[in-house]
Amino acid sequence: MNDQDQVTFRCRYCGGEAIRGKDTYFAVCPYCGMQVGFDELKEEAQVEYYRQRVQNLEQSSQGYFANREKLKAWLKLRNRFYIFIFVMHFFAWLLIGYDAQTEQETHMWLGMICLMFALVVGVVFLPLMAMDYPEFNILTGQVEKGRKGKMALKLIGTCLLLCVGSVILAFVVIAIFSVI
Repeated sequence: MNDQDQVTFRCRYCGGEAIRGKDTYFAVCPYCGMQVGFDELKEEAQVEYYRQRVQNLEQSSQGYFANREKLKAWLKLRNRFYIFIFVMHFFAWLLIGYDAQTEQETHMWLGMICLMFALVVGVVFLPLMAMDYPEFNILTGQVEKGRKGKMALKLIGTCLLLCVGSVILAFVVIAIFSVI
């Protein structure tokens, strides 16, 4: 018998290496003498394959849930940041617009300080938040490189929209109260 006509396998009883011919149904382990059938070998290989597959799935699901939790925490922080920026800009422009309406400068300085504070917080925390982005795509369940740069642009764009919206809302509130 040449090497191509032989199949090498581990004996399920003693763990020794046994050889069976490709055309034979049974093989005898040379170490323990147990007779092993081809169906038993096939079932054992399938069980080992599924055991390995389940282990791989468990490992990938643990990573998936860990990455998902990181993403949830990051999104919560981002939303708090958006709320902070909107509120600071809204009150700043409310104070500035009110003083411009009444032609006084009593609250304008406070509004300017709020604007400067919101600007500093935005300039400092926007890059830090973008660099802390977990790069986990929840749709594919995969970590994708290069998403931090895209997220930085999205953060800047959303902050600019929030700032413009807060200015518009502040002046709408001022216009409503000046009519009343």
